[in-house]
Amino acid sequence: MLEFGTTSNNQNGTSSNIIIQPVNIADFTVTDGEKRDWQNYADDIGIDLVLDVGKDFQPTMYIGGSFALDELNNTIIGWGRAYKVKMLFDAIGLPIRLAKGTVVSDNKLPDDAKSHIVGKKFLRLT
Repeated sequence: MLEFGTTSNNQNGTSSNIIIQPVNIADFTVTDGEKRDWQNYADDIGIDLVLDVGKDFQPTMYIGGSFALDELNNTIIGWGRAYKVKMLFDAIGLPIRLAKGTVVSDNKLPDDAKSHIVGKKFLRLT
């Protein structure tokens, strides 16, 4: 029988099968509206991050989701499943605000987003 217990991080950031890894954003691509092979539908907002993990390779990480919509007039009422995008931008010190009451196409990242995002650091949980 499994028992509940506690875990604690040791000095290198690992505990059990959890690793907290500091990463730098090496590159960034907006992928709004692109359906991935593993998805049933495309996300309203999506980004591909190329991460510098301090190794001889740079993995790509996808973060995306769909906004919560008012079904009557198809306007945004909240972050919905796209909240993880907001969380990423909060974590890298670039908080973004949602324009509630507008349509999905009015809630895109600015054209110069890449210049603000590349080089930012965050902690990746794996």
